[in-house]
Amino acid sequence: MIDGNEHGLIARKTVLKQEGFDSVTVTSAEAGLDLLHTHRFDLVVTDYKMRGMDGIAFIAHLRERSPGTPVILLSGSDPNDYKKEALKLGATLFMQKTPTLRELELKLEVLFSQPWKKHP
Repeated sequence: MIDGNEHGLIARKTVLKQEGFDSVTVTSAEAGLDLLHTHRFDLVVTDYKMRGMDGIAFIAHLRERSPGTPVILLSGSDPNDYKKEALKLGATLFMQKTPTLRELELKLEVLFSQPWKKHP
């Protein structure tokens, strides 16, 4: 998970752990890209708005290195401004930044029940 808000990362990591998921957290897109050199992930969750590289640019770089990895883009703002571009670059799903536990569970069920397509 990538988010400049460390408190949000801790909260989401705690929820995912309670649901049986292991997660790695970083506070910048650049740090997330560094992890891609040494790790393989089943899912990447990234915030849209961060210092430095934003979530859209991160997704573009992720697709170059790991075209088949599903990506959830989180946002605390209205995604209509960037949703089309994010989908074009390979975002798999969008979520509001503070999903309920049930919303998160449903999104994860959908993600992990589908075969993955390779993104161009």
